[in-house]
Amino acid sequence: MSRVRLSWAILAKIIFLVLLIYLIYSQVIGRNDLNQILDLYRSNLASKGWLLIFVVLFLMPINWSLEALKWKTLIQKDFSISFKRSLRAIISGISIGIITPQRIGEYGGRILSIPTKHRVNGILATLLCSIMQNIVNIGFGFLGLYFLNDQLELLSKYWMIFIVVSGVLIFILFYLIYRNTDVVKRILNNTKLPSKYKDWIYKLSYFKKIDLSEHVQVLVLSILRYAVYLCQYLFLLWFFGIDVSAVEGMIGISTIYLIQSGIPLPPLLDIAARAEISVLIWSIYSDNVLAMLSSTFALWIINLIIPSILGSFFVLKTNINNQG
Repeated sequence: MSRVRLSWAILAKIIFLVLLIYLIYSQVIGRNDLNQILDLYRSNLASKGWLLIFVVLFLMPINWSLEALKWKTLIQKDFSISFKRSLRAIISGISIGIITPQRIGEYGGRILSIPTKHRVNGILATLLCSIMQNIVNIGFGFLGLYFLNDQLELLSKYWMIFIVVSGVLIFILFYLIYRNTDVVKRILNNTKLPSKYKDWIYKLSYFKKIDLSEHVQVLVLSILRYAVYLCQYLFLLWFFGIDVSAVEGMIGISTIYLIQSGIPLPPLLDIAARAEISVLIWSIYSDNVLAMLSSTFALWIINLIIPSILGSFFVLKTNINNQG
């Protein structure tokens, strides 16, 4: 590796580490209500025990292991990779993703674990993982929104049907484009789009390598991940004292996740936005705002901050210019 490349790699890692430390300090240690959250946590721990918290913590590695299986399923069409290496890529992606808007940095974090010549397909595999997860998030989110609206009567049923049908039609359109990249290529050949952009779009033909059974496998894993997330959030709501039934909790959580998925925010506003959305939804069932904020904060710590700290060690040890 040349000295210039080495210098840039070291600088990139220093910037990454500084941003991650600043994010954790500002969003965790520097919270104004941190002592209140900790007091509520200690109080509920004394009265309810460790079981719910233990289950939520136990589900965290399962959550990210399912994502690692998804990515492994897709990337191995181009590059043989072990589950351990795939999981390491996912954790590295969380570390870089958490300091970028809409966690876009996950793409870069994941491909650090694979050789340079396979990184474009690594990005495309990550994109497909994201698409599949968002299909599940949006599908169950609209279902939750429908039942929530049925309870509150915010919109007429005709509007709800229009929203759901529009979402389905948009999904079908994108799926047809995705499955017919050859047609897209022919259209692009007749446009004046700069060649460098055409080259990137042409690489989407990678998706043609993935057969229906692998799509189904990734979709099933995405649904399992969603179920894990639902359970984690619901158990934290119960632990911190939000009195909702399992059905009410699932309706609320799916609606929250739908809203979160559609809001691109910078990292420093991410947890604040999550908190505002949670208060908006859970205030339907409870007036315990501190418990709402505590549940959201705890889920964020468990699913993102803890893995990002672990992933930071992987990122710092990784050879960014991996040519292997």
